[in-house]
Amino acid sequence: MEFLYLVLFYVEAFFVLVLLYVLLLILVTTYKHLTCRYLKKPRDLRECYGEWAVVTGGSYGIGKSYANELAQRKMNIILVSRSEEKLRQVAHEISLTHGVKTKYVVADLSQGQAAVDKIDKELTNLDVGILVNNAATAGGFPCQFKKVQRQSIYDMSSVNMSAVADLMYQVLPGMRARGRGLIVNVSSVASLGPLVNASVYSACKAYVTNLSETIRIECASEGIDVQTLTPGFVQTALLHCDTKRNSLPTFLNPTPEAFAKSAVDTIGHMKLTSGTLWHDLQPIDLKQRFGSWAVITGSSQGIGKHYAIELAKRNINLVLVSRSEEKLKAVSQDIGEKYGVKTKYVVADLGSGRDATEKISSSIQGLDIGILVNNAATPGGLPNYFYNLQRNDIWNLLTLNICSLTDLVQLVLPGMRERRRGLIVNVSSVAALAPNPIASIYAASKAYVHSFSEAIQAECKGTGVEIQTLAPGYVDTGFIDSNNHYLPGFFNPTPENYAKSAVATIGHMKWTSGYWAHELQSASLEFLPTRLRQIVMVMFVDTKKY
Repeated sequence: MEFLYLVLFYVEAFFVLVLLYVLLLILVTTYKHLTCRYLKKPRDLRECYGEWAVVTGGSYGIGKSYANELAQRKMNIILVSRSEEKLRQVAHEISLTHGVKTKYVVADLSQGQAAVDKIDKELTNLDVGILVNNAATAGGFPCQFKKVQRQSIYDMSSVNMSAVADLMYQVLPGMRARGRGLIVNVSSVASLGPLVNASVYSACKAYVTNLSETIRIECASEGIDVQTLTPGFVQTALLHCDTKRNSLPTFLNPTPEAFAKSAVDTIGHMKLTSGTLWHDLQPIDLKQRFGSWAVITGSSQGIGKHYAIELAKRNINLVLVSRSEEKLKAVSQDIGEKYGVKTKYVVADLGSGRDATEKISSSIQGLDIGILVNNAATPGGLPNYFYNLQRNDIWNLLTLNICSLTDLVQLVLPGMRERRRGLIVNVSSVAALAPNPIASIYAASKAYVHSFSEAIQAECKGTGVEIQTLAPGYVDTGFIDSNNHYLPGFFNPTPENYAKSAVATIGHMKWTSGYWAHELQSASLEFLPTRLRQIVMVMFVDTKKY
């Protein structure tokens, strides 16, 4: 009984500490907003940052209201949206009301680089001091992932992620040259955790939050401010869930005007405002539980190759996917001969997007696909500062690490749900747990994978389909130069040892780092508040080399 009372005491103490922490968080947040609104003198934005502000999604909602608030502070405005009629009207209203210069650019950001190039052309010779990345698409939210249109996935990737990164890429050189500037990236409260029925949207916003925080760290010493806005519900037409939203009190569901006024007040004052332990478990018959075939991307070398070997040891037939036919043929033949399983391979560059996933789809027709391992990834030129990256590297990374992964999940999920069995393993990274300097785009893409996987896991509850997020730390694959980190050897396992440990977690863990030492790293990072995580990441990387 004494032991039971002791346990109850510690449980009670834990919850009291959590409650005190939440109350302290509420008090600190309230204090920050009140001081920004009433006690601190508003910044002269034009003097601090420059004459012109670019606002995407500026024809209505938050974007329109934010543009009005900036104009009220004497910023000239460049509005970006798809509707020329709305843009012309809003630009005229702002100019007439606030006496500032206005321009507008008709651009559909779902069109990718072409749209960003059009915007960049209009910015030539302008002193662009502020960029507000507000444009977004919810892709039919609320909607279960299985019902999301494939085109919506690519649209959300382009508008919500690629355009955000590319526009920053375009304006940062000028800001750095002038030693001043402000970038406001509009994320969402949905980025703070996986959101069921908004899996892709919330994962996109997790990407935005992670990327913004990383770029803020990279630019901290150059006079450039980067702010992440994470609004909850705002009375706009972006989301189609009016019944639930309208039941909220007004202070939790403000008008765009009220939100924008409060948000602009925080400029210059607030930067962010609103897997595994080895264990002795009974082995699972993967073939019986999930199906006879597994698809593994990025399987010609490294983690993917050795994960495939571990599955073959468990009598799973394999479809290997990679770019190198020579390597694929050798790995496929070697596994088939050693373990007596059937093997196929598909030569596909997932950096090319839908063409590659369509090729994989055709190759797996008629197969009992029980396991999908989304392992393929590219570091996209890391380690390097964001502003030194090549644009093609950015788009290739987003297509490979995000779009193709998401598309492959949607390709195999219907069959798994119909058979009421299946396993999807999405390989994220420990880098998803905190913004990662000189690996900004890569870390943000892994934050997307993390959020997306957990949301799909919740959506698939009760269907017989299991989703596992695998978040390794450093593995000795050559993917990232080992000279760029300072780790003892046991934190940097071989691909063979890592895959052996990771496959052992299947059926037991939904989120794992896949290796005991990596689990310690992840647990340590998750225990820390966000700001301390960022400090650890900065200390961990030798940024002076770049």
